Amino acid sequence: CTMDRHVHGDLELQWFGAPGPSAMADRHHRNVAPLCKDGHLFIPGDDHLFAVDAYNGTPLWQRHLPGSLRLGAFLDCSNIAVDTSSLYLVSGDKCLVLDVANGNTRREISLPQLETDRRSWGYVATMGKVLVGSGRKTNATYSEQSRAADNELWYDNMSLVTSDYLFGADPATGKILWTYKSGLLLNTSLTLGAGRVYFLETHSPKALEGKPGRMPMQAFSGGPNFLTALDVET
Repeated sequence: CTMDRHVHGDLELQWFGAPGPSAMADRHHRNVAPLCKDGHLFIPGDDHLFAVDAYNGTPLWQRHLPGSLRLGAFLDCSNIAVDTSSLYLVSGDKCLVLDVANGNTRREISLPQLETDRRSWGYVATMGKVLVGSGRKTNATYSEQSRAADNELWYDNMSLVTSDYLFGADPATGKILWTYKSGLLLNTSLTLGAGRVYFLETHSPKALEGKPGRMPMQAFSGGPNFLTALDVET
């Protein structure tokens, strides 16, 4: 439907089957999308994670991971990332490092606590030898499946999730390499590329007042707002 003239050839169904819809979150709640890497497809479900063969759909392993469900991803960010050997899944204030081959937990990494009130882990991504994460209020995450919660994801003044700070960690040891704290970070803007992490941050008095963890876009409109780039290693 994009009318793309550069794509040729017929598309055919490759496979269809497990894990199916029963262990998935309701699609209207817009949960995190699957990831694909080196022939593996990693599919987040309702407090579950599935790994299947990307070519033929054969189930490889699955894990029940309480507290890992993240909804409203288009107002927030994903809580899974993958590299050649490990899959990183955020739940609460920890990031689980899972073996991509069998789903076993290799280690748990805790986020640095830089605020008086305890924070949970928000953003997660990996670049080179650095795992990038963010700290945000524990009640900021969309995770409830109900009619009332559904309304929060389907109205004009939807609230965007924010983070209070950013950090880099060594994925092999969990050692915190650096931290960055200035204003409120907009989770939907966090991007990695060319050795940097980019994001929008606001110092708007309206946004900073109370720091509820998620807020409508109007809270940012007064500014001042900044586009920030950090060296991902330092």
